[in-house]
Amino acid sequence: MILTPMAVVTDSPAATRTPMCANPNQEATVTNAVYIVAPNWLQRPTTVLVEVTIGPAGNLIEARVTRSHSSGNAVLDEAALRAARASQYAPKLVNCMPTTGATLFRAVFIQSSPTPTAPP
Repeated sequence: MILTPMAVVTDSPAATRTPMCANPNQEATVTNAVYIVAPNWLQRPTTVLVEVTIGPAGNLIEARVTRSHSSGNAVLDEAALRAARASQYAPKLVNCMPTTGATLFRAVFIQSSPTPTAPP
């Protein structure tokens, strides 16, 4: 049996039950993303989507890049996985209770401009 924290609201004629948290139902989310530096050889902006499964404590259970979310480059896909694994998450909430959920971690690789140097 799962018990959900509830509060009884009595200022209305018929008492109703309302959850005791601000957002009783929400999907798992990225709360602190780790950013990665794009490799120098990158020719164009590239996005990799990492499917992550988040546990009730906000812990990462699984991270994977599927064929449909891959960049097509194993180096970029692995870098995106490392960033997803190092990031922090909030769990999915159902009636204010944390539970296992899934979300997408988006890793965007952008070609960096060369560092300016002082003239000789």
